[in-house]
Amino acid sequence: MHRRIVATVARVRPSAVGRRGRRRRAARAAPGRKSTARRSEASANLKRRTEAELKTLGMRSPAFEPRVTPIAADQAAFTHDGLALGAAGADDVEFHIAPNLGQPAMALGKIASGGELSRVMLALKRLEAQRRGVATIVEPHLHARSEDDR
Repeated sequence: MHRRIVATVARVRPSAVGRRGRRRRAARAAPGRKSTARRSEASANLKRRTEAELKTLGMRSPAFEPRVTPIAADQAAFTHDGLALGAAGADDVEFHIAPNLGQPAMALGKIASGGELSRVMLALKRLEAQRRGVATIVEPHLHARSEDDR
């Protein structure tokens, strides 16, 4: 005797699945949009404060530019309403510097000398220490002026 097995398949409207997927993607994209806005606002403040710190470290006319750009679509885990999101968020952040007056700002990692890189790192450490309320930073092997500045 054969038993007849009847499988019941729930009918799901394709439009309902699409709406749920869109809502989920929108929920994932919302923090990315907020982070982008906060990074863009903070970059102007970071620029101003870092340039002031670099002047106290012996750089006469530094131009420091934190550049916030959206990640490329080919680097994204997914996209939603024109926002590409990857593992590290929706933005790439790169520091650019023009150590001397009249020079165009270029990527810090590509053009900075050892002395310039040390000064930028110390300036950023000072700013972070101020933000956290740290009174003292010990930074060995850093000179106020390098041989290039003389």
